[in-house]
Amino acid sequence: MSHLHWDHVQGIPFFPPVLSADSQLTIVAPPQPGDDELADVFNAFLRPPMFPVRLDDLPGNISFVTRSSGSFSHGALQVGVVAVQHNGATNGYRIDEAATGQSVAYISDHQQPCGDPTLSIRPYWRSVMASMYSSMTPSTTTQSLRRRRLRGHSTVRYAVEVARQAGVKELYLFHHDPSHSDEWVAAAVADANDIAGGQFVVRAATEGLTFSP
Repeated sequence: MSHLHWDHVQGIPFFPPVLSADSQLTIVAPPQPGDDELADVFNAFLRPPMFPVRLDDLPGNISFVTRSSGSFSHGALQVGVVAVQHNGATNGYRIDEAATGQSVAYISDHQQPCGDPTLSIRPYWRSVMASMYSSMTPSTTTQSLRRRRLRGHSTVRYAVEVARQAGVKELYLFHHDPSHSDEWVAAAVADANDIAGGQFVVRAATEGLTFSP
């Protein structure tokens, strides 16, 4: 998990695998303020009256791992972790498969630096995202960003610039403002592809979407 804001964790009790008694789910997330245990944080919101069942009531076996940097292995995959600037502890992840040379980066909510985005790409974005197959990042408008500059998000243009400097092959936009319509998202993707200038492909991430190299 990138971070524990409500819109990123509310789907856990509806995740079909943890509704099976023989399942094992490991949740990786950043350390919490005050050194609170991840399990305690989840138990604090997954309980009555906010929700009818508790974490321990779910049939699956759920465990927690705290990470804010470094890397770890999962089968044939290597997962890199980097701290992301956002409101609250937040991680970005890069997953590499050595056998195929493919990489996917998951970078959710992050604060766009002020000023010209072409001059303000943080060096670690280039190292985390370099040569990856797919980058996913939040999107909004420049006008909206001015109104909400401290809420920890970024513009479509900034996402495209990060992807361009990192040399990605595909960029998937997500985490749109709930007020944005499907037409707005389609127009944003079209604009993003214009900005990318054919260097890479920009798409909108959608529920159920799959992709392959």
